[in-house]
Amino acid sequence: MFVTLQTYWLAEMLGGILAGITYDLVFAANATFEKTKSLLSERNYDDSNFDQKGRLGSSGANGAQRLQDDSSIQQDYGTMD
Repeated sequence: MFVTLQTYWLAEMLGGILAGITYDLVFAANATFEKTKSLLSERNYDDSNFDQKGRLGSSGANGAQRLQDDSSIQQDYGTMD
């Protein structure tokens, strides 16, 4: 009986963890291949390094270009708030 109880609790916890990771990397609004690759390859994965579109943070030369691109989109279409 004790083994069955341990299996039940372990399966519930592992299933919850797997569901959370799957949602974040596959079904979330900002799910991208870049984000999944980062999770699998980096030791210090941090979800807050990714913006709402799933792109890696806005630091460096590419980040400045991204910020410029985002601001031009907002000027063209306005904000979606």
